[in-house]
Amino acid sequence: MIYPKKFCIGITGTLKTMTVETAISLIHDAGCEYATTIGADTTCMIVGANPNGQDMLTAERFNIDLVWEAQFAKKMTQHHCLEEKGIIVEVSEEHKIAVTGVLESMTRQGAINAIERAGYNYSPTVTVNTTHLVVGATPGLEKIAKAEEGGIIFIMEDEFLRMIGASHTGILPGLE
Repeated sequence: MIYPKKFCIGITGTLKTMTVETAISLIHDAGCEYATTIGADTTCMIVGANPNGQDMLTAERFNIDLVWEAQFAKKMTQHHCLEEKGIIVEVSEEHKIAVTGVLESMTRQGAINAIERAGYNYSPTVTVNTTHLVVGATPGLEKIAKAEEGGIIFIMEDEFLRMIGASHTGILPGLE
């Protein structure tokens, strides 16, 4: 068993490396329950491309941990679950992250510094090489539209802070 028995995992967005059925099978193989709806009982949510906005808001409301599809696939690969099912997934460590809107916890330059310190690459614009878009208040509609077209993963500010290893309660130390 990979996770505690009561671990309940949901899925939002379009999965690109596997079908939803395969993901559900992997969730069960790991000894977890599958959350058919995202809510208070959901422990974790796998996020694919173009996640459902309501699911993301619910995740934020109930403090549900978000796991990007690539992270989920990598974790399952480490535990040989995908190999057993005949699925081969290559997960790239190269993330190119763009930012849109105003972040409450830091300035734009602070976000760029945090992205780079965490080992990711900053992208000032959304391109075909962008993998994630951090979305703050009053996001740029052009960046949002390009990201939706390109199947880029949207990250809300709280998840961005978790992703870079920052506190949820304030500005990152040393970043302005």
